[in-house]
Amino acid sequence: MSDLPLYLKQLDKLLLNLPTEAMLLSELDGYLTGIVVCPELVMPSEWLPGIWGAEDDEPVFEDSRQAEKLMLLVMEHYNSIARGLNGSSGGFAPVFDVDTRHDEVLWELWIDGFDQAMRLRPTPEAGRVQVLWWDGQRWKAPGPFGTPTMTLDRARTETPEEGHLHSRTSGLIQMITAASSPEA
Repeated sequence: MSDLPLYLKQLDKLLLNLPTEAMLLSELDGYLTGIVVCPELVMPSEWLPGIWGAEDDEPVFEDSRQAEKLMLLVMEHYNSIARGLNGSSGGFAPVFDVDTRHDEVLWELWIDGFDQAMRLRPTPEAGRVQVLWWDGQRWKAPGPFGTPTMTLDRARTETPEEGHLHSRTSGLIQMITAASSPEA
């Protein structure tokens, strides 16, 4: 994650220094992406507390300046994701951590964040999700939101081997972009 924009490096550092179990940057990126693609508007007053990881009465910020800086950086990233998914500003690319020992992408935290966001607004077609495909350069949707869909369990366990669903778009399943049911 060394090639991150300055605002994301600042956000990462501030999140790591919170006294609570706040989201890590990759998890936050998935969470905000889920908020952006949610078919129903989720107000910031509902989704912001999920970032900080604090209990209702637990203090999160050292002072109002820290709170304001964090909010500004979170909203900047939210807007950046929205612009990217709308096709402006160079497109969308998720923020994944990488295990430098094995050069392995650690996508699980991102998916956890995305799943948390989806649980805020389950769709009427509970338990079914749409899948986007990563072609090595950008995310591609095989159709408009909702088609094709598969069960959340299948999307979570789909493997990137030839002959599976991903081969139709020569990419890997990397991101789920519709809602999961709260029971999933």
